Amino acid sequence: MLVHKDAKIIDAVQAIDKGGLQIALVVDSKNELLGTITDGDIRRGLLKGTGMNESVTTVMNTNPQTVSKNLSESQILNLMRAKGVSQVPIVDDQNIVVGVQTLRELLKETEKENEVVIMAGTIDRISGLNC
Repeated sequence: MLVHKDAKIIDAVQAIDKGGLQIALVVDSKNELLGTITDGDIRRGLLKGTGMNESVTTVMNTNPQTVSKNLSESQILNLMRAKGVSQVPIVDDQNIVVGVQTLRELLKETEKENEVVIMAGTIDRISGLNC
């Protein structure tokens, strides 16, 4: 999902499609985050007449919400809910991309092994009331 700052918009579309996270991260040669691109950014660019062979820098969000790699999952989840974002780049202290956290991944419930008891039958009286 990483695209170099010199890439074209069509390259970002391919990265978004391959990554499956609905986001491409625009980076320099050191993988420093320069911006993000979502389907919505590309749509807005196309509506303004931007071509698919133009630079990703013409449609990227240059001020994306990011999180530190030191934050806990619950802190990231709270921030994502507050900001209304579905995915957020994780960066280190030098703004180097180390990952992406998605809301779907954070909300995925773990499978629980619970015993289930099903009781069937009829009850004629409950606490003295006729049923």
